[in-house]
Amino acid sequence: NPKGTHGIIGLYKNLSYIDVMGNPYNAITQSGEIAYSIYRNGVIEALKEGGKSIVGMSEVKMEDIGIEQIAQEFQKEGLGGRMVNFVFKWVGLNKIDRIGKESLINGSIQRFQKLAEKPTPKFLEQMKNIFGDETESVMADLKSGEITENVKYLAFNELLDFQPLTLSEMPEQYIKGGNGRIFYMLKTFTLKQFDVFRNEVFQKIKTGRASDFIEGTRNLIWLSVVMILSNAGADELKDFLLG
Repeated sequence: NPKGTHGIIGLYKNLSYIDVMGNPYNAITQSGEIAYSIYRNGVIEALKEGGKSIVGMSEVKMEDIGIEQIAQEFQKEGLGGRMVNFVFKWVGLNKIDRIGKESLINGSIQRFQKLAEKPTPKFLEQMKNIFGDETESVMADLKSGEITENVKYLAFNELLDFQPLTLSEMPEQYIKGGNGRIFYMLKTFTLKQFDVFRNEVFQKIKTGRASDFIEGTRNLIWLSVVMILSNAGADELKDFLLG
């Protein structure tokens, strides 16, 4: 039973997005999202797929998996929502955001295709959790290199692990909050980052198993490093452009 903002609050929210995010220098901040692709797929694969996105040559694009906005909180709602989307497009925010998303999508598909050739028990469990009885056919799709609807769904699932793109990735109070969503403005990405660390690090460490503790600690170090370096790089670029 989701309830969105409306009336003067909805207008204020959209005008605030335009005011805060409608600066080309703020668009550069979005380049830090490449961190998730680096974390999942490695530096070389992330940069390669990011480069393909820049020149419009990504094999699977955002629209192919049903993603049309930067995040759920920027979902188009009436004239104000269309104004926000127009400004985001012309300051370059949508373009830079696309690079991070398509790098993660396509890099993950490449990784899944390699795993399908020599599947690990963990990968097989992940596939069964997502696809159930269809697991074998999806594994065959991955081995063949064919980009089927299920392969796109797998990439979509991977993207949602890192970005608040749908209502399913938002806090319950945001979903049913109505005009109370104003308190979540420009905070949903940070909340999702907390969720990423919770899933990738702390839930693994607290199981008490030595293997999970090692994996969780390794994830903590690697995830922290790539996020710090990626976002510091964006800050350095803004400082350079501003003299």
